[in-house]
Amino acid sequence: MTLFSDLGSVGKLSVDAAEELRPVPVSGMRAYALTWVPHYLFLEKNQKFIPMRAPFDYFSPRDMEKLKTVESLWVPMERGPYERQLASGHRIREYLDSITRKALEQAEKGDFAELTVSTFEISSQMIRMMPSIWGSGARIEHTEMAAWADGFCDPVPGDILEPARDRGDKEFKDLLCVAGWAVFLSLHLGHSDPDYLSQVRNMVVAQVSWGMGETDDLVESIRGWIKAAPRALTVAQLMEDWNSPISQKLSFRLERVLESVRRMRTGLEGNG
Repeated sequence: MTLFSDLGSVGKLSVDAAEELRPVPVSGMRAYALTWVPHYLFLEKNQKFIPMRAPFDYFSPRDMEKLKTVESLWVPMERGPYERQLASGHRIREYLDSITRKALEQAEKGDFAELTVSTFEISSQMIRMMPSIWGSGARIEHTEMAAWADGFCDPVPGDILEPARDRGDKEFKDLLCVAGWAVFLSLHLGHSDPDYLSQVRNMVVAQVSWGMGETDDLVESIRGWIKAAPRALTVAQLMEDWNSPISQKLSFRLERVLESVRRMRTGLEGNG
């Protein structure tokens, strides 16, 4: 039984699927939160699980109003294909937020001796964390990158999501993928402010120019890279585009990532 499907291809399930599903209370759901697993409504009369949302979608406030008499929707019990990247994005966001919290605590105590971690230190730590995200193949699929950014960034506001969603399934999905790569590669370029990076994602999804040369150049380059490689990008591909000034800026940091990935791969092979 296939519980995980691409956008728009989630079908009905028989009552037998109940063993593979778990309930999610509607009261705990948030409007405009992106769905990364299929969401089903169980119809008692028909004894069927009816798909309500596929991955790469959301429930609007109007949808939530219609569901107010429903206790729970149902989602797959097994780990979804995007769970690892969602968790990874959340973990890095937590790390950056912890630095901010520590700085605020020190300021409140009047401890200014070591008030903040330098931008250079944060950037270096980000590069050290990147290989685990790229994985031993130094490759990430575009849809995984969209999920990673959703774990890292603040939620995209509804007044941005709805017009983007109205453009159709494919364009909505493409916008989220481009936005995900924009956030992720901005971290490689040394940008580490979560608020700024969340705004980058919002601007890409809204298809509004950021008005900043490097960010606009990055987004334009990403669109070209995705067009040339419709499923996934690799570290090597990003480093080989010498026609892109952004690629040249990324190359030094990506070389460090690639070297770490090689060591990771060697370790895995040695353990095997």
